[in-house]
Amino acid sequence: MGWTANGLLVEGTIDAARLPGHPGDSGATVDLAQAFSRPVDYAVAEVDGWTSILDPHILVTFDDDAVLALSGTRRALAYAAHSVSDTYGFAWYSGGQPIRRIIYSAGELADETGGVLPDEARLEADLDEDFIFDIIAGLTGLGWGKIADATYRVWTA
Repeated sequence: MGWTANGLLVEGTIDAARLPGHPGDSGATVDLAQAFSRPVDYAVAEVDGWTSILDPHILVTFDDDAVLALSGTRRALAYAAHSVSDTYGFAWYSGGQPIRRIIYSAGELADETGGVLPDEARLEADLDEDFIFDIIAGLTGLGWGKIADATYRVWTA
């Protein structure tokens, strides 16, 4: 069995009803593993000043228009780590602009825009799940454990 995680981190609090599909709060809660095994439309939690949105169907992750509509001028980080398909990547947004995107699939560069970020340049590892977790920590200050251990509310479109 492989690892699957993709989502979006937005600085501050967002109104999850503004996510694509205009979901409603189902009242149910899940952990990270349940969010990707069901899967749900979205799972949303607040973690140390960031809104963490798990996005199993990839409805918002890497959709620049949707990310910018949610984040405005705040910082946001989209990420994907899929060990089975060997797909890893992230996109960084700040000041209402996409700054950097890089995605590798099956060891090949699939998408890249923007210059290499200082946090990215400091990492010597290949783009894999550890790299993604290190980028998350470097850019947001959140360790993966806090994201993975949060209790998420299920939002259904």
